[in-house]
Amino acid sequence: MTVSELLGAETMLYVKSGDVELVSRTDARDTYQPGEKVELTLNVAKGHFFDPETERAIR
Repeated sequence: MTVSELLGAETMLYVKSGDVELVSRTDARDTYQPGEKVELTLNVAKGHFFDPETERAIR
């Protein structure tokens, strides 16, 4: 995890795994430190996906 951004009731985690960059929304009561390894699960139904070349929303 590269960045942890506290936004009121939630925290945004910016994560990089290889060439893949992800942003995850978590509960603000959970605390994380930059450089910490985190395990994520993906709920595809709630995901937002973007084309890496155009940066336009795919879904």
